[in-house]
Amino acid sequence: MRKRQQRSKPQNFTKVQRSIKIFTTMIVIIAVVFLTVQVVRFENAKKELTNAEEILSYVETKEENLFEASSSQITLLNQEVNNQDEKLERAGQMISKTQEVSNQYEQSSGTAMRPLYEQAQEELMKADQLLQEIEIDPISESKAEISDDMSLQSKEIKESLSQAKQILDEVVESKTINCDLVSTKYDDLETKLQDGLVQKEKVLNDVNTNLNAMQAQYVSLKEQYAQQNENAKQFLGRIVEYESFEQMKVSLRAKLQSANISYSTDMSKPIGFSEEELKYLLEHCGMIKDPNIINTLPRVMVETVKNKNVNELFAISVMSFESGFFKSALARNKCNYGGMRGQGGWMSFTSMEEGLASAISCVHGNLKGNNTVEDVNSTYCGSSEWSENVLDIMESYRATKI
Repeated sequence: MRKRQQRSKPQNFTKVQRSIKIFTTMIVIIAVVFLTVQVVRFENAKKELTNAEEILSYVETKEENLFEASSSQITLLNQEVNNQDEKLERAGQMISKTQEVSNQYEQSSGTAMRPLYEQAQEELMKADQLLQEIEIDPISESKAEISDDMSLQSKEIKESLSQAKQILDEVVESKTINCDLVSTKYDDLETKLQDGLVQKEKVLNDVNTNLNAMQAQYVSLKEQYAQQNENAKQFLGRIVEYESFEQMKVSLRAKLQSANISYSTDMSKPIGFSEEELKYLLEHCGMIKDPNIINTLPRVMVETVKNKNVNELFAISVMSFESGFFKSALARNKCNYGGMRGQGGWMSFTSMEEGLASAISCVHGNLKGNNTVEDVNSTYCGSSEWSENVLDIMESYRATKI
């Protein structure tokens, strides 16, 4: 029994020593692992902190660029507004010049009229081109561009700050290193950014207020100048009409003066009056009072003479003589302006146009021989005084003061 007890003591002692050794080893291993993790966390925290500092530095630079860019854009916008103003002013000057030369035109005559008209037209074309170039939309587009650009940059800054904040929070949470300085820098930048955004909104609001006022003023000016431009165009249009009218009178006067009116005149040759010329002649001859005849006869005459050659003055004079200058009962009731008879008596027509065209055709149908007034007299009317009366009326039309 004694021998067994003496042998068991060394064995127990060895077990204790072994346990202590294992425990000590485990403590060392745990300490090494803990230190390694801390080192890794410390290195990661340093990297994250560096990233946060880089982001904050980027934010600070971006913020400065934001307001520099907005100031530059606003300056360009103001320049654009000034350019619009200058164009409007030049357009107004050109329109005024148009009115000035147009007034001179009214007071001029003869060969001096055409150069003045051309000068007025040239000035008006320049003004019209400038008015077309002046647009208010670019102002609105520039305002929107400034606002959108600043909003995008502000959003990018906020996202960068959010990213920096997240990194800093991770560093702080790790409790590995002291990042108070960086956190303070972040807080300062965030405050600065918010103040900057408020200032940006104020600047944009001030710019919008000013530009909206300018825009309203420019719209009003543009409408005013556009109306002046339209008035000037209408005035020049009246000048063109007046010149055309004067040219028509010159042509009519020349045709009347060159018209051969005699017993030997070939009445089958048209003089070549235009519808406008004939209307002016009938309006100013003083012999025809019916406005419907004055408005209708020129058109019917020109259309009929295209296919049936006849001297227009001769045909009008025949109708004037036969219808008592378009006032006889036969003319008023039956639209018979040529004294025409049929098998059943006086002919009747359904409309003024039909009666006039038939009378002109009747005169043309009685042309024969040498186509003189006396040749027509022999078949148209039995009275020997007929040809003399018709020639007298032709002379009266030719004597109209143009």
